[in-house]
Amino acid sequence: MRFKFLSVLLVGSAIVAGCSKPVVHFEEPSSQEKSVAVDALDSVSIPPARRIPESEMQATVARVEAPIKRSAYEVCNNLGLHWERCQNVLTSQLTVSTRDADMNAFADIENNVGFTGGMVHYAGSDQEIAAVYAHELAHVMYGHVDKKVSNAMVGALIGGGIAWVLTRDAGPNYDHQTTADMMEAGAEIGSLAYSPEMEIEADRTAIYILANAGYSPDSMRDIIVRLHRHQDGRIGGHPNGVGFLTTHPSDDRRIAHILSAIDDVENGVPLRLVE
Repeated sequence: MRFKFLSVLLVGSAIVAGCSKPVVHFEEPSSQEKSVAVDALDSVSIPPARRIPESEMQATVARVEAPIKRSAYEVCNNLGLHWERCQNVLTSQLTVSTRDADMNAFADIENNVGFTGGMVHYAGSDQEIAAVYAHELAHVMYGHVDKKVSNAMVGALIGGGIAWVLTRDAGPNYDHQTTADMMEAGAEIGSLAYSPEMEIEADRTAIYILANAGYSPDSMRDIIVRLHRHQDGRIGGHPNGVGFLTTHPSDDRRIAHILSAIDDVENGVPLRLVE
């Protein structure tokens, strides 16, 4: 029974993943590029954490808000995305949870962006704060949160359908908790479908937003390397221990894409959508 459930749920998750397609055109990194990325995670020199106090966190983030938002809006229009997506970038609100010590940032279903105090506290420069903000505005630009919610709903329906198939002959012995559990599992799988690609799209787009705003594209690499090292130092490398890294994976593929996008910006290669 459990094997059948898992098998069908995996098929269902593949269906959910197929509901979302990449927005940004990018090539997959080679083994050599991934090897370079692994070296970067360990060898790149980044500035020390500034350890910004709570009293200065709002002002620190506010310094990058206007130029990054303006740049993200310009990049959105240059890509030819729907006007509503670009407008969402302009109307997005930015908040800082100053007492939250985790290193995290997020875009929510209302297209607003939030920073935790830990992210502001440990970042090494305004440039790194700008990189995180540009990344989250890219999520807003592409409607990634909406896609995750839709995928979760589809996943829950698939899980519920699987529960019905597997328990339809149970009669009075039917366990409603089984359906609830399968719907929850389906929703979780659905919400994670296509997540790595969303992060890569946001990273690559953020690098163009940074360059357009006059910030260093390298700052995206620096903040990801910092998060990777913070993760290792704080929790021994466990992948689910730091909020930002739970949904924003730090690995050789992600770093390779960041390095590739930095090269593209420096060589004048335009960001373009999937045709």
